[in-house]
Amino acid sequence: ITDYFPHIKFSYIDENSVEGVEIASNIAINVIDKSIFFSKVCDFAELYDIAGNKYVSAKKVNTLAIDNIPAGVYVVKAIADGEIVTKKVTIK
Repeated sequence: ITDYFPHIKFSYIDENSVEGVEIASNIAINVIDKSIFFSKVCDFAELYDIAGNKYVSAKKVNTLAIDNIPAGVYVVKAIADGEIVTKKVTIK
């Protein structure tokens, strides 16, 4: 679907309508108290703030301690068995 306005072109692609594409993850990420838990041992895990600054980085873990991390919105990146998963998390 494409709409035209004077001097501006907007395009919209419905990514959910693509047949045969399924986005699923084998890694669950949960924040409980002052820790981030992964459903499996991750080869590598990182925590970034929304500005892209790295706060925590660890190898071969299933938990990240976040007790010294200020409250805010962050992105967790985890790699396990060749799969890369990112998730937005809120630390209170």
